[in-house]
Amino acid sequence: MEVFFDSLSLILSFDKNLYEIIFLSLRVSLVALLISTIIGLPIAGILASKNFLGKKLVLIFFNSMMALPPVFVGLVLYVFFSQSGFFGFMNILYTPIIMIIAQVIIILPIIISVSAELLENIFHEYKEFFDTFSVGTLRRVKTTLFDARFSLITCILTGLGRALSEVGAIIIVGGNIVHYTRVMTTTIALETSRGNLSLAIALGIILIFISIMLSYQLKISVNKIHMIKKISIKNVNFGFDQKVFFKNLSIDFSTKGISVIIGPNGSGKSLITKLLKGIILPDSGEIQLVSDKITPEISYLSQKITFLRRDVYSNLAYPLVIKNHDKKQIKQKVNKILKNFNFLDKINFSARSLSKGNKQFLAFVRSQIIQYDILVLDEPCSNLDFESIKIIEKYLLSLKKKKKIIMVTHDMFQAMRLADEIIIVNDGELIEVSEKKSILKSKNNFTKNFFTKHIFNV
Repeated sequence: MEVFFDSLSLILSFDKNLYEIIFLSLRVSLVALLISTIIGLPIAGILASKNFLGKKLVLIFFNSMMALPPVFVGLVLYVFFSQSGFFGFMNILYTPIIMIIAQVIIILPIIISVSAELLENIFHEYKEFFDTFSVGTLRRVKTTLFDARFSLITCILTGLGRALSEVGAIIIVGGNIVHYTRVMTTTIALETSRGNLSLAIALGIILIFISIMLSYQLKISVNKIHMIKKISIKNVNFGFDQKVFFKNLSIDFSTKGISVIIGPNGSGKSLITKLLKGIILPDSGEIQLVSDKITPEISYLSQKITFLRRDVYSNLAYPLVIKNHDKKQIKQKVNKILKNFNFLDKINFSARSLSKGNKQFLAFVRSQIIQYDILVLDEPCSNLDFESIKIIEKYLLSLKKKKKIIMVTHDMFQAMRLADEIIIVNDGELIEVSEKKSILKSKNNFTKNFFTKHIFNV
């Protein structure tokens, strides 16, 4: 017990030699961690967000480097930076600089490998959201890194733990020189061999305390409108999982009003909306979007709802941020649209913690934060209560005077309330395109049976 009391005495008396060793250890490890984080996180973000030739080999390389023996790192650095080595002229052997380099080499693969796996999961979750708003690669990486920042703390702490506990490489390239390169781990090893257990235990206590404290602190730690001239799907072929789904599919949409796409489950309604937006590309054929001046842009609401790990305000602001709107304009637009849709009281709520209905309503609101020439909606009201449906339908009936709207729904009554044009598809084939007033008089057998079943329940 006397050894432990002596250790505590060294700590509480602020022994000069003890704290000199502690501060050097922290300086070396934290600088190495900072450098590794600055280099590693962007690399992890790119590996998570991009597919390229050799990607698997790169990931295998970094995963393998996680198990790299520190003594081997120290040996290699010693050979290169000794006086007879290739970099001997730099004269950094037995200095804190080469100790930092050694720790960077050791912890960089850890940060890259662990972060890449985490970021890839988030990126796949956000992919359709990014495609919806046509987010560029750099912005995708920045957004994924920002939203994963709290989860990435675990990755960073893993690297920090490895840096603080490392002894093999440090003692080879640093030399364990008193008052210069002597850090906590090398001192513990040296003083234990000498029998000076008081200093060794004191440094061990400090090492554990620093790890706990750092872990705790880090944990706390308006668009121009163009006249639409043409919206068409022409001779489109599309398949996935070795199955052909669309075969020479052609649809000419009306250029005004609301076109409602209906059909049984699995008939291809959502795939049509994704083709129009460009989220998926046809194997052959073309999507024709023509306006009086330029190719029209599309606002899109996916059936799959994805929110960033942020509050309601930040999720609505994001489409404006990536379009480089200024902060004042963003604040005005977000507050205005939330007020118009009676959602302003939830502005500071976490978007991901909202109820299922509120998430869908907010997703619709977000799709309107930037109004493009065409609005494409994939089942915007499937989880909403009657009052929310009324708000959205009233909004769409007003909006159709200025925008072309294409939407998917399973609600036949909603289709009849909103549609100017009804498009019926089944099993990847176009069955019929008709004005609403004519659809109930259709002579097509599938159409008659479909409406009889869903409207008259017979």
